[in-house]
Amino acid sequence: MAKTTRLYAPQTINDATTNGGRITHLPITKTANGYGNIPATNGAERAAGKMVVRKIFVKCLDLTIATQCAMGLRITPSSDTKAYIVPATQRDTVATMGTRKYAGGLLNTAVADTDTSIIVDFESGMGALLPVQVGDTLMIWDGLASVALGSVVVDAVSWAADVATIGLTAAIGTAFAAGAFVSSVLVDIDNCNARADSYDKASLVGSTFDEINYPILVDRVGTDEETITLTVLDGSTYSVLSDTRGSLANGQFATDYEYTHPDLSASCFVIPAAAWGGVHTAGEALQFQIHPAAVPIYIVYIVAVGATESACENVALQTWLEGA
Repeated sequence: MAKTTRLYAPQTINDATTNGGRITHLPITKTANGYGNIPATNGAERAAGKMVVRKIFVKCLDLTIATQCAMGLRITPSSDTKAYIVPATQRDTVATMGTRKYAGGLLNTAVADTDTSIIVDFESGMGALLPVQVGDTLMIWDGLASVALGSVVVDAVSWAADVATIGLTAAIGTAFAAGAFVSSVLVDIDNCNARADSYDKASLVGSTFDEINYPILVDRVGTDEETITLTVLDGSTYSVLSDTRGSLANGQFATDYEYTHPDLSASCFVIPAAAWGGVHTAGEALQFQIHPAAVPIYIVYIVAVGATESACENVALQTWLEGA
């Protein structure tokens, strides 16, 4: 079965700390100045230097269960630029983004399949950012071969400026020539699957809700990032409130409740009638969150002061999706 990743933009795209937020259904246009992508660099920006941060959601499609999704970067085409990945959350913005960085480089010297260490040349200034750390997974690939995801793990690393000497937990398993791409990769095993969680049943008194045996159903295509609040209206009916869409249609305890994403024509969530029990009293409330099958990351792109006109906005994100 084909396994597909597609890139989607967040709610807010700007150069301020409000940049980011939750996933939208709007695809990123993979060209300079394209929607949600890194904008082209003009002459004044090359002279002064610039840093651009863009939040991206890597949506994981065309499988039933994703076991993991990994993301890494190739080096940028110009010596005047560099780029790295920072992990994100489903709702954060630049104001609260993390500091751990992942990046790519080039294999300094050829390696044999039995080698347990490699030397990698990273972009200028990357050594100070420590984009490879003990415990990291590496991906190594060229036009002919690649290693299996998860088979190359770092157990030691030392830096000499922007050159990393990396010890591995086991033999690399594949021979590569100098110049092969090497990237520390961000491996995600949670966000690559849609899910419902954060059930808050504190205000339920007579009503019961069994999310263990009858969990909220979510969808790989239609589920997005929302907090849903259900409030009992009477013995047969409850209201449904989304923190992003406002009031939705009321639900009936005796019937499965399904909300269909209005832009994607796919199920967003289903509340099984079988999950409900007890005696329903007006005013009781149940809250839960739903999350999309999309891995959130930040890509940070830096143009050096005095960059030449050949500096290019080509930041190559590589994704590896596994599952069934």
